[in-house]
Amino acid sequence: VGISRTKHLRYNVESYIIRTQTLYDLVLKLIDAVFHLTNADPQCRHATIVQNLKVKQTEVPNVLKTLRKKLSEFEQARHTVIHRGAYQDDELYRLELYTELEDSYRKSGHNLPVGIAFVPEARVEMTRELIKKRKAQYARFNSRVLQLVSDVFAVLHERFEEEEKRLRILTERGAQPRAAADS
Repeated sequence: VGISRTKHLRYNVESYIIRTQTLYDLVLKLIDAVFHLTNADPQCRHATIVQNLKVKQTEVPNVLKTLRKKLSEFEQARHTVIHRGAYQDDELYRLELYTELEDSYRKSGHNLPVGIAFVPEARVEMTRELIKKRKAQYARFNSRVLQLVSDVFAVLHERFEEEEKRLRILTERGAQPRAAADS
């Protein structure tokens, strides 16, 4: 009957895993914008950004390295979700198995046999435990990533202020910024 709680849980776990890697791409785009690198989306990659001379002369490569290392904890899991169609997790598989077993008996109009009558309660308990475990894991991960992204923002803020000051001086002199003059 539609989407089960287990399928919804899998969807959210996989979505979270994918988004951890998307975050790094967004940070790279932000760096590209702050430094006015004007890379096209396909070229806005780690190597392109950190090897740029403007970027190399700052702390950005160092803070990016730390962020990238932390985010890499979910990199292989993300590849599995994207390229194999599902996150490989024994706890989720067991939970899905219990859900399917319960659903198949319910759809057939039969009660669960005595030997597996524990399945509904076990499924509920497994769901609670899995959610509790993942929430704690993701909260720790998110807390650390937030600190690392804040470090990136701090470094970028310095650069942004420098760029803003440079553009203000150019504007006050009556000169056009290079990007506007080229168009």
